[in-house]
Amino acid sequence: MPSRPDAYELHQYFEHHRKPGEHLYAVVDAARDYRLAVAPRDMLDEPLRPLFQNAPYFMERVGPYLARISCSDRYPEYMRLWAERLGDNAGIFFLSSAWPKTVRAHLRSIFKVYDENKAMFYFRFYDPRVIRTYLPTCTAKECREFFGPIRSIFVEGPTLPVMHHYRVGQAAIHLEEEDVRAISHSLDDAREESTA
Repeated sequence: MPSRPDAYELHQYFEHHRKPGEHLYAVVDAARDYRLAVAPRDMLDEPLRPLFQNAPYFMERVGPYLARISCSDRYPEYMRLWAERLGDNAGIFFLSSAWPKTVRAHLRSIFKVYDENKAMFYFRFYDPRVIRTYLPTCTAKECREFFGPIRSIFVEGPTLPVMHHYRVGQAAIHLEEEDVRAISHSLDDAREESTA
């Protein structure tokens, strides 16, 4: 039976993909897990970065939050919370070299969408089920606009431990379905061989 990757495997997976100068971010759905949304403040000394602006008080507990997951001694502890929530559609991860202010501004720009009658709606792009359906329908231009300063987006697959890794390709979106646990174990094996 497939199983959730643990905190170490998840950490290894993102570090495998992270390039020098890039930050690991997440957008957390507070409606799915408020504790996970505010944990960066409590565990990583990061400020709270809600994507709602000037929203009513009650939205605080149900809106999306941007989290920069800084590499520190407490980073794996935050990964433990995420590992426990994988499979529950609590949010998405991504890599970007941009600073949080730039990333937040971009995410807020794609968070609000308008229909043909100019009515505004919130786009739940941070729900794995939504983004897995949305991204494959995008043209290359739409993908570039959606990604903005983001290089890679990571979304839990319908079955664990698979993660969907999205990047903008030449013609459209590029998707790799990756087994988080297998990648982590292969990195460990390679390290063991290099030290043997």
